[in-house]
Amino acid sequence: MPIMNMNNTNTIDGNGSSSSTGTLLETLAAMRHQEERGYLPIDYLHHQPAQHEHQSPAPISPRGPLDHRLQPLPQPQDPILIDAKCRGKMVEWCYRVVDYCHFSRESVELAIRLLDRFLATPAAHTTQVTTCSRAYQLAVMASLYTAVKIHEPQAMTPELLSSISKGVYEPAEIEEMEMTLLLALRFRVNPPTAHAFCRTSLELLASAAPALVSTTNDTSDDDDDDDLLENVTSVWDTIQALAQVQIEGAVLDYDLSMAKASALAYHALINALDVVDMTGYNVEAITQWLQRALVDIDHHHHGAVPHTLKRILMQQTAAAGWGAPLSRRRRSTSTENNRKVQTTRGGPSSPRSAAVTTV
Repeated sequence: MPIMNMNNTNTIDGNGSSSSTGTLLETLAAMRHQEERGYLPIDYLHHQPAQHEHQSPAPISPRGPLDHRLQPLPQPQDPILIDAKCRGKMVEWCYRVVDYCHFSRESVELAIRLLDRFLATPAAHTTQVTTCSRAYQLAVMASLYTAVKIHEPQAMTPELLSSISKGVYEPAEIEEMEMTLLLALRFRVNPPTAHAFCRTSLELLASAAPALVSTTNDTSDDDDDDDLLENVTSVWDTIQALAQVQIEGAVLDYDLSMAKASALAYHALINALDVVDMTGYNVEAITQWLQRALVDIDHHHHGAVPHTLKRILMQQTAAAGWGAPLSRRRRSTSTENNRKVQTTRGGPSSPRSAAVTTV
């Protein structure tokens, strides 16, 4: 087996690019530093005066167009205490909006990370975002509006969001709430997302692919190794699809959202490795790369995060009709597999009625 020195990225044996590997490790280190310095999640719900029960993650919304029967968001009502259930409904609504606009679902993760940090600031209390459903929904819309401007090549207009709300919120209200959010967050609105950690980590593994092919089996031949290297992109694509459904489910779950984005990415990738048939690959070496890139020394203290993510993954793969582990034959047809995962969590072909979720 090629020798890998985890303390020196320039000793990768094979055809892997040590320069690109080193660059990607530096990128991931910078992302984790950024995460630690200004974007750690704050458990704001459990600092509220009321007790909150654990909420199971809501089902991931189907993709598909919003139809003309969109229901308006609810009219102003008596102040209530926002909880994890309200949050989950609005995350689901955000998924519907980005699917309708053909945006990336990573924009929803970014929006909710902005929202969660905003709700931990004094400004959220002075604007009644934590106690009034109308103000809370407006904050969600402003967070999504901001995230799309940051993350997508095209922006939504406040008029579009106002139209989606059936006029419950005026464009000026959305823009005003956006400014309140930006000021409260001191314009720190570009956190590294779990999607980004996952994507960059897979780029790292792909760059080190020759060193990750196991040659411990004496019966393996060069043709088998060449076949594995030819299919390596398909393997990472499949793993990324499996990790993505876990991350999307994690955004819906308040408790999971209190974990670091890097930790979510790590456990989602490890769970995906358990599902995919990695015969011919050195899974231990892959795990070492992921540990080096993503986790702290205390990665064994992530509580229920890996188990909750695993439950989300099992639900999605079961619904797609996949067995575990996925066979090598299926691994070589990752396009088909990715389409099945996408359809299960709400792919483009999924029919749905698209009423806006209300709090």
